[in-house]
Amino acid sequence: IAAVLLPWMTLLLQVQVGLYLDMMAGFSGFLVLGRLLGTAKVTWTWALVGLVLYAAGSAVTLFGTYQWSVWKGTLEEVFLLNQAPNAVLQSVGAFLALRYLASLPRLANSERICRWAREVSLACFGIYLSHAAGLEVVNKVYRLLRERGVVDLNYLFLIPLKTLVVFVGCFIGVAILRRIPILRQIVP
Repeated sequence: IAAVLLPWMTLLLQVQVGLYLDMMAGFSGFLVLGRLLGTAKVTWTWALVGLVLYAAGSAVTLFGTYQWSVWKGTLEEVFLLNQAPNAVLQSVGAFLALRYLASLPRLANSERICRWAREVSLACFGIYLSHAAGLEVVNKVYRLLRERGVVDLNYLFLIPLKTLVVFVGCFIGVAILRRIPILRQIVP
């Protein structure tokens, strides 16, 4: 709980709380959560709870970021942090819903879905490692386009669009790098 709330509250309130939890300490909760949820049997009811949690976390992310950004006058990313409470809700919700879907025989036995899931799963670590660079590129391109008057999107549309572009771009980048023989062994 402290690994999630302390860094987030420090950013939100602009007050140093007193404990410094480095990046790995913050993510240890996700490892424990994955282990606990990974061994649980997920029923339809829990999948539905997962969808509600994901929707609630997404709503807080979307509207919290929008309102906070309007209030500050610039894009404020406090609700976009991996350790924000809303991100934890989204993570639990997505995990429960996807775990249930993966247990359905119709989906679990589909070769096409299994191949797609395997590709995304293999690329996830590479996407995670490259997403900061991808986000930086997307931010610079958007800033340049906005300065030239080409585009100016509301944050409610901009944040999901950036997320999608960064994820797809990083996925494609990782897929290309994994097809280069000399790099295949080192690209996650």
